[in-house]
Amino acid sequence: LAVLIFVSMAGVVSADVIINEIMYNPSATQGDDSDLEWIEIFNNGTETVNLANWQISVNDFDDSNITAGSYAIVAKELIDGGDGDLDSFEAYYGNNDSVWNASDSLSNYTAVDGTFTFGNTAPADLINLSNGSYTQLVNYTSFIALFPDADGQGKTLIFYKGNFTESGLVNGTPGASNDQ
Repeated sequence: LAVLIFVSMAGVVSADVIINEIMYNPSATQGDDSDLEWIEIFNNGTETVNLANWQISVNDFDDSNITAGSYAIVAKELIDGGDGDLDSFEAYYGNNDSVWNASDSLSNYTAVDGTFTFGNTAPADLINLSNGSYTQLVNYTSFIALFPDADGQGKTLIFYKGNFTESGLVNGTPGASNDQ
């Protein structure tokens, strides 16, 4: 079983932004893949990082900041996009008022819309977080055999003690410390 985690560091501040949690296949009771897939990144550094020059799998971030010790959730569908259902990250993890604002958020994270598709075969199974000089690649499907509850059973993959493992909690821990 090959696990791909590649990190190339060019700057101290940039290298402190990491992929911390992945919801790549929510359960049917949580909602559809097209609505509830998300990635959490974490700033483990001591300085605020502007994400304007960052990408996840070649999709640009908006001009937003992630402060030291904080999280950013990149949700495939942050707010319902009028796709025929009412499911979204905000509806499930927020207060379900169709607006993402301070009443939804925990104090230590922000959420942004993302444009990505998680698949179960290459190359859609590879997440690439990069700012041009720092890159973190995660092949999340390499963990399916090890952590089957993260594949359609409601749990997430979390970065814990230097590697990815399965969250102990259904729904994961978006915007909070990982649960192990």
